[in-house]
Amino acid sequence: MNINNFIKKIIFYFAVGVGCFVFSYNIFATNSSNENGGQNLNENIEEKDWGKRMGTRKIVTDDMTVLRQKSKKVEIFDEKLNNFVLDMVQTLKEIENGVGLAAVQVGVLKQVIVVDLKNDKDFFILINPKIVEASKEEEEGIEGCLSFPNKSGKVKRPKHIKVVAQDVKGKEIEIVADGFLARVICHEVDHLEGKVFLDRVEK
Repeated sequence: MNINNFIKKIIFYFAVGVGCFVFSYNIFATNSSNENGGQNLNENIEEKDWGKRMGTRKIVTDDMTVLRQKSKKVEIFDEKLNNFVLDMVQTLKEIENGVGLAAVQVGVLKQVIVVDLKNDKDFFILINPKIVEASKEEEEGIEGCLSFPNKSGKVKRPKHIKVVAQDVKGKEIEIVADGFLARVICHEVDHLEGKVFLDRVEK
């Protein structure tokens, strides 16, 4: 037996063994980190499938851990935002009695709302909306919410509002709304602040 060859074989098998161990460890570590998508709960809520066309998205219902969170301002206006907005539009259109939807209601903490009163004129996509003017005169009306499908109540809202926002390309837009349209926009803007209509229901 050649001692040099013997030593070389020992070194070779030792290296192979170490390599197998490292490979196995990497697989274990990768699987462990991806068990929840490699992200914590808040990251999953905020960035879940952001930018992917998914068609319709699942509505978050009766989950205050999500709905109580404040949404973040949209800073980047790109294809990811456009894809997400298209999903929101499609989701809302397929809900017969749905007239408004905020991003947080599909689990994404971005300041995006879609309003569709199912007529020929009142359809809006509002990015980073802010109510800059609200009349002192209020109207009382019955409200419900897609995130609370079995609940409704009387809520007072401003009769007239002015909203500034951005479109999907980042261009600033301004909307003057009255009556039911004003109510829907106020309802959805509340969602972006972590508020729900139940907070405003008159006892």
